[in-house]
Amino acid sequence: MRRRRRRASRLELFYAAVIAALMVGGSVWLDRSGTLVTAEVAGKRERIVVGYEPMGEWDRYYEVSAAFEQSDGGRWQAFVRVPEARYDSLRAGDSIEVRYLPQFPALARTSDRSTVTALAEFGSRLAAIPILAWLAIGIPALWIAARIGAIAVVGVSAAWAVVAWTMLFTLPSREGPRPMEAVAEVRGITLVDRSPEHVRQTRAHTGRFDNRLAVPYQVVQLALMPGSAGDTVLAVDAVDSGSVSGLAHGARLPVRLDPGAPREAQLAGGTRSFVTANRFHFLIPGLGCVILGALIALGLAWKRRERRQRTATSSAPTFAAAAIAVLTFCLPGAVAAQSSARHGPVTPGVDTVRVGCGGGMNGGNSGWLLARTGRITRFSGRTELTLIDAGEDPDAVARVFAELDRIGIRSRAESERRPIPDAIICSVKIGSVPRRGEIHWLYGRIPPEIEPALAAIDSAVGGGESGAWRNHWQRTGDVWP
Repeated sequence: MRRRRRRASRLELFYAAVIAALMVGGSVWLDRSGTLVTAEVAGKRERIVVGYEPMGEWDRYYEVSAAFEQSDGGRWQAFVRVPEARYDSLRAGDSIEVRYLPQFPALARTSDRSTVTALAEFGSRLAAIPILAWLAIGIPALWIAARIGAIAVVGVSAAWAVVAWTMLFTLPSREGPRPMEAVAEVRGITLVDRSPEHVRQTRAHTGRFDNRLAVPYQVVQLALMPGSAGDTVLAVDAVDSGSVSGLAHGARLPVRLDPGAPREAQLAGGTRSFVTANRFHFLIPGLGCVILGALIALGLAWKRRERRQRTATSSAPTFAAAAIAVLTFCLPGAVAAQSSARHGPVTPGVDTVRVGCGGGMNGGNSGWLLARTGRITRFSGRTELTLIDAGEDPDAVARVFAELDRIGIRSRAESERRPIPDAIICSVKIGSVPRRGEIHWLYGRIPPEIEPALAAIDSAVGGGESGAWRNHWQRTGDVWP
């Protein structure tokens, strides 16, 4: 039975986060509380880290062993990282200024470096890894495209594929003139036959990506002294596995180099066909990432579009209902604002009377609005109210206000009414405060106390003889058939 590899647990992720926090925290602590001393260069080394890339990649670090006296009198040596130019200029016995933590003297670095420079160097090295840089470009771009639309997703996916070609499948250029011949000592050999070095499997039927390279290669570290004076430098070369005879640790082999760039020296023998043979090692995973990313982004784009459509569809009737309610409640203010553009401002809460009926089988509304300025407006409709300017009659409107003030309508407080199915409800209201200044009645059952006010309204709106307003609705059929 095939054994399953254990998936990274939350505890492992927690440990990784703690280690990263300790490293950054220790670096900041070194910036703030480190002690500056003048140290002596005790040794130098070049450290090579092989990247296990299909076409050969490695990182080089220049480190100096700095010996210094601690504050308690003890002596300590710590490796500090320096740039290439400074590394080449330093010799054993030279002085170098370093900062170290007295509580942990192994944590040290040169005085010209800080947490900011260390993080910047770390970020630049991550950005130099092609696959990470490619992912860092494509994933945010697809996310932004998904928020724009499907066409943007298709365009970004195509551009991401083009970027993959330039970043992942371009042949590295290591050719150049190497007119000088020398002999170098082999200091290290690393066989690269897989890329990546490890493939993590989470289930028995996953992780089928074949990480074995078509042509394995060897990364060889070569120590040589380019001139009659100076330090030994470490050159790094990559050749097809088994193509150099006698390749072993400690062996001395011929190399060709440029005296101005000795670290770029190459073995005189051996072939390097692995670069071309392994060029498209990540082609299938790269295309898979592009296709998977495009499908996910398209799904997000379509989901976002459906959400917009649902929101628009559901909000439309809600907005319409809210608009009708606002118009019904604040219609005196709306009409007053319309008339004020030509006849001066009108205060809706005090200077407007609304009278009319609504309901019945069709649920319509119809009536009149009278402003104290004398302006008269007619309204009618069901879901949308239509406003019709009916002219003005200041004297007739003044009589309406006088009759309503006589019966004290402003102080009336109507209780909340129980709805009656298919009933026609009429009302007269002054102002716009809910359930105040308002009188309601069932159609055909006019309260006697408001008969004089309705007669004044009839006269103002052109109803003619007293009581004609009560028959107006049946005669015109504005609300009921």
